[in-house]
Amino acid sequence: MSDSLFSKTRDKKIAITDIAIMKVPYIEYKGLTELQNKALYDSARHLLVVSKESNNSNEVSITVELNDEGISDEYGLCLGSEHMVDILSDPRSYHIIHSCNSCAVVVLHNHPSTQTLSLWDISFFIKYATIKIMAVVTNQGNIHYIMKKENYSFDKAKQMLLDIINEESGIDDKRQSYIASLRFLSLCSEVGLYYH
Repeated sequence: MSDSLFSKTRDKKIAITDIAIMKVPYIEYKGLTELQNKALYDSARHLLVVSKESNNSNEVSITVELNDEGISDEYGLCLGSEHMVDILSDPRSYHIIHSCNSCAVVVLHNHPSTQTLSLWDISFFIKYATIKIMAVVTNQGNIHYIMKKENYSFDKAKQMLLDIINEESGIDDKRQSYIASLRFLSLCSEVGLYYH
């Protein structure tokens, strides 16, 4: 699988509105401090603003490193197309993912038909050990995220994902891919992941 993140789309892209930006919820991520949660909340809203104002409501990713004060001052920002964002094409995002102790990657996707993480998102998240949280902020202001817990097993997560893909005969269409991602997310606690 490529390192690009692909989204599922309806026939028409949903444009980001000021209401959607205001609607982004404050989330208390398990195990994070109040400062870290507030910083991720601000990042999610900033992500939608950047997408709306600078990228025609297309995909944008922000990569941040968690620290005791919330998040580091430097962060990666990558503008994508309507259907994908290649997080690692941004040098700062690449550096954070490959060198930090604990990362949170916040990703905006224009996939209103699924409203959740795609198989590509899940694969990217599993592949990089430094990524602690993968959050998807929809253009409607909803947030879905997956998080690695202390009992996370890379080998078990990878095998579960491969088994689900194989059971769906290689995932040839968007519907199969969507069903497979939902199945993985419903079972992910078995491999030390938390999904909300």
